[in-house]
Amino acid sequence: MSNKNKILIIDSTANRRKELCKLWSGDLGYEVVSSGGDDLVNFHDEREIALQNLVNNPPIACLLHQNDKLRFDDPERSKLLEACRRVVVFGGAGISARGDWPDRWSWIPRAINGKASANYRQWKQLADWFSSETPLPAAQVDLLSRGNEPRFLIAIHILCQGFLVGDRMRERLPTAVEQTRNRKWWCVPLVESAGDSLFKTVQSEWGPDMPDSLTTLVKWISEEPGYENVDLPRIVPAVKQEIENRLSK
Repeated sequence: MSNKNKILIIDSTANRRKELCKLWSGDLGYEVVSSGGDDLVNFHDEREIALQNLVNNPPIACLLHQNDKLRFDDPERSKLLEACRRVVVFGGAGISARGDWPDRWSWIPRAINGKASANYRQWKQLADWFSSETPLPAAQVDLLSRGNEPRFLIAIHILCQGFLVGDRMRERLPTAVEQTRNRKWWCVPLVESAGDSLFKTVQSEWGPDMPDSLTTLVKWISEEPGYENVDLPRIVPAVKQEIENRLSK
């Protein structure tokens, strides 16, 4: 496979790195080199690659977690990023503005926690942007554009994950369960951003036929009358799965 279809993924969070590697290797058909520490590994056969060999035969693009940038700031390792034609920075909480990196680098505004953080069309668009000799302007690439970010759906998905983790820890840490079943825990990152328009905002991001489970959860978060008593352990897994299905389309 030519360099045109080779990508470097740098992320010290093992589960997320592996999921992104599978996405780019399987669904998108790229040759993938990954790094979770000082190593550089061919994802397909787990063969370690020498830094200088990769600099001499660089990937066309790099996905770089913002917390791992410092590992590649030394003169030798920075040569690898300089050799990549395109570098895109991402983070688990999203990136609101350009950080301390070169002007030619781009970044993903939305939170990236794995494959479900975007749908296949958006990932494929980014892959095509990497490999194209005459790519679209970055502002027209969905994943690089704030305007197309379903940030409230993603935020609710992350909160659902937190709720389910707390629920699994209820015997060891009962306070974790109590916290995640408190409406305020859900409100702080959602209502404080959307105000009274939370339901309309989520509905707009979803589009037609928003599922009842998500409608119920959002109306409970918004303290709408008639939604005071919601069975969260039953409804949250359904909402999480619905959002994952929606974002993967």
